Amino acid sequence: MNATIRPINWGSIAVSAPLAGLAAATFGNRPVIAVGIAGLVAAALVLTLSPFRKAVMPAAYADPTVE
Repeated sequence: MNATIRPINWGSIAVSAPLAGLAAATFGNRPVIAVGIAGLVAAALVLTLSPFRKAVMPAAYADPTVE
């Protein structure tokens, strides 16, 4: 899992950092930071309001002694 996710994480940084720098040079630092904050808040709201919060792990996975 780590070997699969790590290239995605580092690849997204390599793509988004120059784009964020270009956006900051074009529009200014504060608006670009505000857009980033809005994106983080939106992601948190999606998870907070989704059924993800009410997910329940089956007993077989929660307790390894259950067969």
